[in-house]
Amino acid sequence: MPSAAAPAATPRPNQQPKPIRNNSIAGFGVSISALSQQKTEEEVVEAKQTEILTETFTPLQLLHEWKAYAESIPEEHHLKNTMLNCLPDLLNRDTFEVVVNNPVQEQRLLDNAVNIMPFLRKNLRNTQVQMKVRVTVENEKKLGFTSLEKFNLMVEQNESVKRLKDEFGLELM
Repeated sequence: MPSAAAPAATPRPNQQPKPIRNNSIAGFGVSISALSQQKTEEEVVEAKQTEILTETFTPLQLLHEWKAYAESIPEEHHLKNTMLNCLPDLLNRDTFEVVVNNPVQEQRLLDNAVNIMPFLRKNLRNTQVQMKVRVTVENEKKLGFTSLEKFNLMVEQNESVKRLKDEFGLELM
């Protein structure tokens, strides 16, 4: 007995096949089963995040991962240069410190800590890792607000300024 189904049409060599239209509305709504499946996936991710890792790492491993992260962000030139020039020092088992040259570098590191720390925690296999950032004392910017403060800062940089003041009998206002 001949088959009732028509043979499938094969497209001609220069002709594109017509897309099959699906008149279903299945893709336009929210499925209850999809919501429960999504929640399950979120729970799995959350469980992975709450897993506590406490592997010990060496200062050399910290430096290696620090530089690896810096190399992974070529579009962030300022942050990359800061990370490559201001290397971390391990203070204790889980805490390291980065000494930067100015407040702008400090702020860049702190702003990007949300991306840096998960990378380090994952690669060092230690979820307890903490970063401290501070500006080096010798490079902290000193500002003079009054005439006397400004004059004293100039004298610190060049003793000849005081000699000029004394020699010509100048007064500060």
